Amino acid sequence: MASILKGRVLGKGSYGTVYLAESIDGTLIPPIAIKSCLLQKSVSLHLEERSLIRLHGCPGIVQCFGSYLSFENGAVFYNLLLEYAARGSLWDLIQNGPTLCERDVQRYTGMILRGLTSMHLSGMVHCDLKPSNILVFPGSQEGFKHDQLKIADFGLVKEVGFLNECEDHWKFRFRGTPNYMSPESVARGQIGPALDVWSLGCIVVEMLTGKPAWWPRCQDIETLMYRLARLKESPKDQRIYPRMGRTFSESALQ
Repeated sequence: MASILKGRVLGKGSYGTVYLAESIDGTLIPPIAIKSCLLQKSVSLHLEERSLIRLHGCPGIVQCFGSYLSFENGAVFYNLLLEYAARGSLWDLIQNGPTLCERDVQRYTGMILRGLTSMHLSGMVHCDLKPSNILVFPGSQEGFKHDQLKIADFGLVKEVGFLNECEDHWKFRFRGTPNYMSPESVARGQIGPALDVWSLGCIVVEMLTGKPAWWPRCQDIETLMYRLARLKESPKDQRIYPRMGRTFSESALQ
């Protein structure tokens, strides 16, 4: 893109680096984030772009504005243009405190559910739903009174067509972040919409308590995997849930 360049770094991950876009000539541009990586390592970004094109305009899903290639320091980079979330991620919101009130948790859960519904009806499973992959947009930016949440980071998404296909189509190798994985995905490698719903249940617990759903019972990955795959446990704790959180989480963490 001739009119923009990469500004300050917003974040880094296994996918590459995210920058805030800046105008070359000072022209006002909408707030855009540039997710960038080496072209030879851009498989997940290509998948993310294809998924976001299919989901363009869907509520609760971050919007993509296209992509371009750039030549930098002797290497070719693949750059994905995305909505810029000025408030950061849901993880930032939880970490910065205070603990979210029940009304906010209800509102945010509804926003995430709208995004998941759009994905699942389009035959996609996110496979890595967690607070750091949910972006927070100021309500004023979106034309709303309250902050708006949108699902992002589609690098592990599975696109398998219609949801009524043979169950075998939903079985793939293990993927995602252990703290948010469901028992069937850990034990049998089974990936389907239920995985995203389980992950959302874990996120609701984290919003209500300020701590990961498995904290403090599982302080290492090995213990978590054992509890999920062998004991088939869920991270429910009846003592700390408000009524809304208990009811929803009981349904999601089945």
